[in-house]
Amino acid sequence: MYVYGKGLIKDSYSVCYDLIGCFKSGKPYHNALFFLPQSPSEIGIKYNLFTRRNAQSAQLLTTNVNIVRSSNFDGSKDTKIIIHGYKHSTSHQWEENMKDEILKRAS
Repeated sequence: MYVYGKGLIKDSYSVCYDLIGCFKSGKPYHNALFFLPQSPSEIGIKYNLFTRRNAQSAQLLTTNVNIVRSSNFDGSKDTKIIIHGYKHSTSHQWEENMKDEILKRAS
């Protein structure tokens, strides 16, 4: 077993990250050619919040509860999450279109 930095434990079959948990290369994830996910900090994951109050300008959310509390997020309303998956392209047009349509139709 190898340890890489705070919160990351990695060997050839599993990897664990603080706050999100562990991933294994066995079933049902063996269809990913046994590659394990990189750390969120390596990938540069961003959580962009769009609401009707900020439909054109995202609020960047983090795991800091004060940032979430000061955002437009309202846990009493339905939440939709758009996950684009791994992208070879930098085009985000379909994501923008989907976000706009969801906000138009949301109750």
